[in-house]
Amino acid sequence: LLSPGELESVVAHELAHLLAKDPLIRVFHQLLLSFFWWIPMKGWLNKIEEDQEVACDQAARKCQGGDEIASALVKMARYARNRDEAEALLCKLTTQSHFLLVRLGMILGTKRFQESRLWQGVIPLTATPLILLSCAM
Repeated sequence: LLSPGELESVVAHELAHLLAKDPLIRVFHQLLLSFFWWIPMKGWLNKIEEDQEVACDQAARKCQGGDEIASALVKMARYARNRDEAEALLCKLTTQSHFLLVRLGMILGTKRFQESRLWQGVIPLTATPLILLSCAM
């Protein structure tokens, strides 16, 4: 499906994930979700995953150029939409059309990166154990 330049861009994107230790961060997020199941963190953690994807897109763009990673994203989204649902789930962040358009806009320079609101999830995460400790005393 992909040209050699597009394939190199995808590999550069995935290497950026490894260099940033994104798989370990995602495992930590899953542990947080399982230990603090009563705190609604799903949206916050999805935003962090989206930010990771955008950061890796930008790293691949610097290595290979924006056109290569953008065309690879479009081809993979088309391929994922034509596959069955089980395979499409593997490409979750590619099949979400709104986020795909945001990523393409950032890669091609037509959309600016929005700052992350990391603090919005940190407050409930730190406040809940403190409340529980104060109730236990």
